[in-house]
Amino acid sequence: MAKEISKQIITDEGEAEFQLRLIKDEGIGLATSRTGKNYLLLDSADYWYDTIQDSYPRTKKCSCKNEWFTLRFNYYYREQYDDIKHVEVQSACSTCGKTSIALSVDINYSPTNSLVANPLTLCKTPKIKYQYKNLSGYWTKDELLHIVRHCHDAGLVVYRWYWDKAVEKRKFDRIPVEELAKTGDDFLRLYLANHVLNIADLTWADDEKGIYLENDLWRRNELMEVSRCDMFAVGLLYLVQYATQFIDPEGTTQNKSEQFCQKTKQLERYLSENFISKRGKNCFDGTSGYEKYLASRARERQST
Repeated sequence: MAKEISKQIITDEGEAEFQLRLIKDEGIGLATSRTGKNYLLLDSADYWYDTIQDSYPRTKKCSCKNEWFTLRFNYYYREQYDDIKHVEVQSACSTCGKTSIALSVDINYSPTNSLVANPLTLCKTPKIKYQYKNLSGYWTKDELLHIVRHCHDAGLVVYRWYWDKAVEKRKFDRIPVEELAKTGDDFLRLYLANHVLNIADLTWADDEKGIYLENDLWRRNELMEVSRCDMFAVGLLYLVQYATQFIDPEGTTQNKSEQFCQKTKQLERYLSENFISKRGKNCFDGTSGYEKYLASRARERQST
């Protein structure tokens, strides 16, 4: 039977009542104590700052209109490993006592001991703006290759995280653009790095299924991360994420190198000059991809 742990949340100063600002879809939240100190729930600093760039979440209120809650974290462990797979954040209204699951978080990394030892992370400046981009585009394989080749010519190093069918393992290695032209879009993610990477620094596990990469490597590293999702009727939507700044543990915004910033600007300029930006901000579609997108929108309007 899998292990379970329940922990009442009290700060080092002995405070046990909090206001809550939650972003449930992302599984992240901020707790503010009576003395005005702010704490991020669990290990969510990077995600918190990403999600508040456009809007800041409102304070949670009970049905009795009270805004103060006590917290209990319920930890659920994996069957055969001493690692947490899931955390429920249970809140109880300090006025009427009503309880609810304020937040439910799946954990997909290891080790996880710090989540129990340090359930709250002090956050001195919870409202920080920093420079990051999330670009998207409906591209063909050839269009993706042209984009990657442009980045390579600008001095970026190309890496591929992929599933090697021959040995049934995940692998992560540097790949020449010519080789990428042969494999097409057969990858889990692509990385366009400002310098040669130390692969060992980027992985959190390496087992019989191969290499597992840390999440969101683009946050602090000088690289662009290319992923994709299948939009079915339209096709593959590629996402390019990168940041030219990052937030250090002290809550201060730090700039990445000027060289990397210039390369991101080169990519943005290339996309704006060669692709269609009519779908929205930071959207750069190929001609056929944009036509399929318009056709899909037309079918949706007809069906309603």
